Amino acid sequence: MFSGTIKFEDGSYAIIDNSKAEFIKEKFKDYKIGIFYKFVAELEMLKSVFGNQLTTDLDEFNANDKNIALQIVSGREGISLAQADYLVFMNIDFSAVSYFQARDRLTTMQRKENTIFWIFSKNGIEEKIYKTVQSKKIILMTYSKKILEQQIQTKIIKKLEKEGYYVIKLIKTNVNGIPDLIAIKENETIFIEVKRPDGVLSELQKVRIKELRNRNIKVKVLCGVEQEFKELKTDLKSQQEQSNF
Repeated sequence: MFSGTIKFEDGSYAIIDNSKAEFIKEKFKDYKIGIFYKFVAELEMLKSVFGNQLTTDLDEFNANDKNIALQIVSGREGISLAQADYLVFMNIDFSAVSYFQARDRLTTMQRKENTIFWIFSKNGIEEKIYKTVQSKKIILMTYSKKILEQQIQTKIIKKLEKEGYYVIKLIKTNVNGIPDLIAIKENETIFIEVKRPDGVLSELQKVRIKELRNRNIKVKVLCGVEQEFKELKTDLKSQQEQSNF
C-alpha cells in the first residue's frame, strides 16, 4: 500500500495514489534514470505518469533519452544501465542481493561509484524494510569475508601438506585467541593465523601471538599462500620467519 498500489487476493490490483511516480518524474526531470519497481501495478503507474518518456526495452533506452523501468528481480543482473545518470528504487525488496546486483548495473570501467535513490513515503514501512536490508547486507558481507578467509586457509593447508607438514586446524581450544592452524614437521612446529588481506588482528590475537613468540614458538600470520600479513611483518623476529612457505 505504501507504494500507492494494492494487490488483492485474486491477483488483481488497483492504483490508489501515484504520488511516488509524480515525485520521481519531477525530481529527476533533468536526468536519464533507471527505475526499479516491485509490483506490476507500480509499472502501470509509472507508465501513466511518464507516458512516452518511459520504456521497458533496454535497446530503446540506450538509443534515446527515455528513462527505463525494470522489475527488481528480473532487472538486477545480466544487463548494463551505463547510460543512466542514476538508479531510483520506487519500492524496496527484502533482498540485500537485489540491492548489490542492481547497483552494479551502473558500473563501468570509468564509473566505479554509483548513486542510488530510494523513494520512501512519509510514515510508510519502507524505512523499516531498508534498515532490515542494511542489516542483511552487513551479514552478507561478513559471511562473504568469512568464506574468503576459509578459502585462503584451505589453500595454505594444502600447500603445507605438500611440503610434508602435518597440519591441524584448531576449532575449539581451552585458550581463546589462539592461531587457526598448527603445522608440524620433524622437530618444527609453527602456529599459523590466517587473515584476509584487509583483515585485522584482534587485541586478544596479538596477545596470544606475543605469548607464543616469547616462548620461542614460531608464529606466522598469513593472508595468502605466498603472502605475509603486512601488519605483522615488522614484528617478526628474524629474516627466516619472514620467508614464505
